[in-house]
Amino acid sequence: MSAIVITDANLRVLKRSISQVIPAAISSHVTESIAAGFGFSSNAAIRSRMKQMNDDPDILCFQPRSFATRLNELSENRVRVKPNLLNQVTTALPSDQIIPTAPYERKGYKWISMRSRAWRSAMVAGINEGIRRRHFTVRPGDNRWVKTSKEHQEKKNSDRSVDEGIGYRFSIGDIPAHAHVADIGFDELSLKVTLWPSNDDTRLSGAYAMSRNAALHSGDLKAQGYFERKDGAWLQVSRLGPDVFVRRHRLAQAADLVIEPLGYSDCGPFKM
Repeated sequence: MSAIVITDANLRVLKRSISQVIPAAISSHVTESIAAGFGFSSNAAIRSRMKQMNDDPDILCFQPRSFATRLNELSENRVRVKPNLLNQVTTALPSDQIIPTAPYERKGYKWISMRSRAWRSAMVAGINEGIRRRHFTVRPGDNRWVKTSKEHQEKKNSDRSVDEGIGYRFSIGDIPAHAHVADIGFDELSLKVTLWPSNDDTRLSGAYAMSRNAALHSGDLKAQGYFERKDGAWLQVSRLGPDVFVRRHRLAQAADLVIEPLGYSDCGPFKM
C-alpha cells in the first residue's frame, strides 16, 4: 500500500495507467472508482476536496479493494481487478508523489486484544487530527509547528529538549480528546494521546505530558506511540505490546472506535 499526493495531474496519470491495465473498464466508471479508492463517495466529492486544498494537497492511501468494489458495482461485475493493481499503476507516478507505507513485519498481524485496539484508536485519531490541522504531514521532516531558522535548527541538533512540540484538543464524535506531538529526530514523531482528558492543560502538554505520571492524572485513556516518516509513513507497533493506560469503564468504547489512517499505515515495524 502507498499514499499518493492528490493532485489533478496525479489522478490523470493514475486513470491512464488503470485504463491500460483494465481496458474493458468504461472511462467514467474508472473515474468514479478512483475516487472510491481514496475513500470518497464520488468524483465530485474528491474534486471538491482538491479545490479546498489546492495549495496544500492531501496525501491519501489508495485502496485497490475499495476501487474494485466500486468498479464492480458500476460495471455489474463484468470487469475483473487483479490484486496487484496498485503495483502496476503507480510506476508511472513521479517518486516524489508517492509515500511508501509499511506492512507489518509479522504477516497476518491483527488487533486482537481490547487494549491494543483502544491504543490504535487513540493513536490513529491523534495522528489524523495533526495531519488535518497541518501541524505535520506524512512527508519526512514536514513539521509545521516548529521554527525553521538556522539558529533554531542548530540549537535543536545540540539539545533535543528544545522542541517541546505542540498540543491540540479535538473530539472523536462525542469523545473529547487531546494530543501532544514532538519531534524526536530522524523524521520520527512522538505522540501522547488522551481521551476524556483533564481540563487542566498543564497536565497534557509540555514536560509534564512526557512524564510517566501523566497517565494517572491526565484523563481516562492515555496512549503513547511513535510515528515513522523517514523510510515510509506508519504507526510503529512494538512487539512488547501497546503503551496505554485506560480505565476499565472506557476500554470497550475506545476499542470499538472505527478510525482509518490518513495517508499512512496503522501497523508498521518498531524502530530503535
